[in-house]
Amino acid sequence: MNNQKGIVLIIALIALVAMSLAGISLMRTVDTTNVISGNLAFGEAAVQMEDVGEAAAYQWVTSNMMNGSVATSCQVIQSKSPGTACSGSSFYYPDALPIDSQTKLPNPGTGNSLNWSPPVPTGVPAGYQVQYIIERMCGTNVGAAANTNGAAPTFAYCMAAPVYFPASVSNGAVNGVTLQNTGNGYNVTPPTVVFDNTGSGGSGATATATITGGTVGVTVTSGGSGYGSGPIAILYGGDGSGATTLVSGTGRLYFRVTVMVTGPRNTTGMAQYFIGSEDTVN
Repeated sequence: MNNQKGIVLIIALIALVAMSLAGISLMRTVDTTNVISGNLAFGEAAVQMEDVGEAAAYQWVTSNMMNGSVATSCQVIQSKSPGTACSGSSFYYPDALPIDSQTKLPNPGTGNSLNWSPPVPTGVPAGYQVQYIIERMCGTNVGAAANTNGAAPTFAYCMAAPVYFPASVSNGAVNGVTLQNTGNGYNVTPPTVVFDNTGSGGSGATATATITGGTVGVTVTSGGSGYGSGPIAILYGGDGSGATTLVSGTGRLYFRVTVMVTGPRNTTGMAQYFIGSEDTVN
């Protein structure tokens, strides 16, 4: 029995060490879980901040592109080399940039840096920074035509969508069509009137074109129902030309917005958006 003295103490110490290691492991597991949960929360917040950046960029486009506060040389005509941003707003590129295959970011080319906007001042929690760049979707990369950088925005170069004047609506029914151009040379055959109901929410409207002195007028024959907004009337055919509801010189230009978010614990976020804005298109 004397040879067994102290063996219980050794076993107890071994058990105590094992329990201590298990406790340390549990604590580290809890800490790691907390870190992971925190990183996920920061990451989710960064995703929300991307939308804040897009909203700020959209506000900039609608405020500056429509009221002319950006210098005309940057707003409409860009005579600088491709990849060069506007001097007054370095984060705005009048021509689309190619996407870098490695970074997946717009690439302004050798010798040019990618200029981000100042940090978004509102709607961003402490510890986060949101910046963006805006590219008007024009230029050689979009128009697929040589020497288009420096050109004024056109339907061909900027892929602008045409804008049509909507029909007037009362109590959910179409009650009138305004022509932006009544055309000329219509002597026998008037154009056919077709309503495009996309986005208007209603159906059933019909109209016919009439001829007076070679020009066209439109008479609504059925107002339909359920129209929350006016559908557009598109005129086809006829033996004349020019009758249309197309708003002359106006189109919906498209812009690519790239948003960068940085936050706590080296959190980063990146997203791209496409937004449209009606503007003068020659």
